[in-house]
Amino acid sequence: MKPNYKQIASWVLYDFANTPFPTIVLTFVFSTFFTKFIAKDQVVGTTLWSGALAISGIIIGLFSPIFGAIADQSGRKKPWIFTFASLVILSSFLLAYIPPDSSLVMPILAIVVIGTCCLSFAQVFYNSLLVQVAPQEMIGRISGIGWGCGYFGGLICLIITLGFLIPKDDNVQLLIIGVKGSLILVGVWFFLFALPMFFTFQEKPGKKVSFEVVKSGLNQLKETIYSIKEYNTLLGFLTAFFFYSDGITTLLNFGGIFAATVLGFSFNEVMIFAVSINLIAGLGATVFGLIDDKIGPSKLIIYSLIVITLCCVFIITFQTPLMFWIFGLLLGVFIGPLQSASRSMLAQIVPKEKITEMFGLYALTGKLSTFIGPLIISVITHFFKSKSAGLYVVLVMLSLGLFLMLKYFNLSFKRKWWMFWK
Repeated sequence: MKPNYKQIASWVLYDFANTPFPTIVLTFVFSTFFTKFIAKDQVVGTTLWSGALAISGIIIGLFSPIFGAIADQSGRKKPWIFTFASLVILSSFLLAYIPPDSSLVMPILAIVVIGTCCLSFAQVFYNSLLVQVAPQEMIGRISGIGWGCGYFGGLICLIITLGFLIPKDDNVQLLIIGVKGSLILVGVWFFLFALPMFFTFQEKPGKKVSFEVVKSGLNQLKETIYSIKEYNTLLGFLTAFFFYSDGITTLLNFGGIFAATVLGFSFNEVMIFAVSINLIAGLGATVFGLIDDKIGPSKLIIYSLIVITLCCVFIITFQTPLMFWIFGLLLGVFIGPLQSASRSMLAQIVPKEKITEMFGLYALTGKLSTFIGPLIISVITHFFKSKSAGLYVVLVMLSLGLFLMLKYFNLSFKRKWWMFWK
């Protein structure tokens, strides 16, 4: 298979288009704004926000495999991506339109849930197109370039957002205008940069979605779930991914909240850190994407998890702005490669005829675990009034994921562990 660089460019641009939504809405800008200025207080805000993310995770986990199985039977992915991407764009505009009033907390969170779910649903179909875009020997680097471009998209939006925001965040009215501007930017950005894929990406012809296609897809999903034990490599990877995906998603969703509520970062300080970590993560994903094809995705995942876990230990231990900056940026170097290598690994170990279905199970695994992190944080924050609970949950999940990756994919470790156990 010869690489079609026009196809590759249009596929990569979609990553560039969609990443500002999780960056601006879920991680740094709107999540921080919600907890500090919309919710009754920061503890309540953190509890409600984590609860909304937990609900999103449950919905995504339940429906992603179903959509993936149906898409594999029909052979069509672009219509699904278009539909869900349009709903994400609409969610961004609605969040900008609704007044940031504490009496409207539930409608605001409902829109966040819809946008988050649709973003992940679209990603299931988008990820499955990787094997149509990339030759086998280029999957790692193209996945890495996609993740890197995504981070750079988030970075550029954050820099533009800083232009909307006032130098000091003590003027709430000007801050509201800035946040609304950033949400409109996310919607417009997604629309503009996703267009090339819809107009230039040539998808293989498939069937129209009908009752028979849906029924066939659901039956195929049922068979795959029952026979999952036959896919030993896939099962081992998904088990590890279950835990470390939860850790990474929780880290990304609560990093800005932790900096603002525990370390006392101002709104603009959170923005500056966000710009810095997106730049670092984008470079990391792009550079390590080249290494992925050399050493293999499993090793890259293990190395990344080791560094990220150690960085979390230092951040939890010291809890100072300086240590957060140092180890937060170091951690950022390896977040992009971890995400990229996870995608490329799945693309390489599953049968092509089941690729979207498997990415649906991949999303199911990630999201079934992802709702656990926010749910635990919500409970701990509510009962213990602890605003730093998120990082402890992250540390536990990352450690479990690292242990399982070593157990399943590092043979020397497996032998040593078995000898120790005996």
